[in-house]
Amino acid sequence: MDYLTLHKELFVVNAHLDSILSIVNGRLDYTIRNNRGHSDIPRIREGGVDLLVFAVYVEQHYKPEGALKRTMELIDAIYQLVDSSPDLELVLTAKDVERIRQEGKIGILLAIEGADGVMNIGCLRNFYRLGVRLITLTWSNSNLLAAGVDEEKGWGLTNFGRECLEEMNDLGIIVDVSHLALEGFWDVIKLSKAPIVASHSNARAICNHRRNLTDEQLLALKENGGVIGLCYAPGHLREGGGADVDDIFKHLYYIKDLIGIDHVGLGTDFDGIVEAPRGMEDISKTPLITKRMLEEGFSREDIAKVMGENFLRVIKQVLK
Repeated sequence: MDYLTLHKELFVVNAHLDSILSIVNGRLDYTIRNNRGHSDIPRIREGGVDLLVFAVYVEQHYKPEGALKRTMELIDAIYQLVDSSPDLELVLTAKDVERIRQEGKIGILLAIEGADGVMNIGCLRNFYRLGVRLITLTWSNSNLLAAGVDEEKGWGLTNFGRECLEEMNDLGIIVDVSHLALEGFWDVIKLSKAPIVASHSNARAICNHRRNLTDEQLLALKENGGVIGLCYAPGHLREGGGADVDDIFKHLYYIKDLIGIDHVGLGTDFDGIVEAPRGMEDISKTPLITKRMLEEGFSREDIAKVMGENFLRVIKQVLK
């Protein structure tokens, strides 16, 4: 089968993009093809991507006092983008996903990367009301919920973090453990009643970066029924950086062999990384992953799982 024909048949999910900051700070027109950044609507269409997880990341200089205000500004910017584009629609329920695709639109799942704006449980509930359906509990710094991976001495979920986790499970918000310190990861594994994701992380056995998951974490993620999204940050793919598509596949094969094909997908971190891997320079190159998997003997079923079905399974299990 021709890889482009196959790719068009697949439901493709990119589980982490920081594009809203490029749009807001870089005054990027997302409706036209650009020569900067890693994504825009024309390149998303070319890449055959059906669902994007748009992350609201609050820059460090806003934290902690201005985190809630900045979070609200960026959520509003996503709404303005979606409202102004006939190509895009927010995903609020599991049923929305397939309907949006059948209508020929691109689904946007609204996420918060680092819950610095969650000042109390009411903030969390209101973010849900605003359409947030995934929260990365921390960025690499600490917040009221937990410690991030950059803390020299990490700690687990705070009492408030445990309350938020329970509320996220009850509301139907996907829990994301990328950037979370090790102690917090194990608290989430112990306490979560729903599958979790590591939306943009890799295998630490292949690249010894603090943001990547150990074998023990990957095995726990499997037992939880969760999914890890491969991150394209060169320094997370290969020690010292300078990564290319081969490095993406090294992590894919390692994770597949350790925990199975049902637990790995694409997380990229496009528009949040300074440099993309050679051969995967932007989101338009996404079909080349399908091409290589096809050439290397992956079945259609397994290609479909990696390209989106695994994340789609978690979305259907968690979203109400």
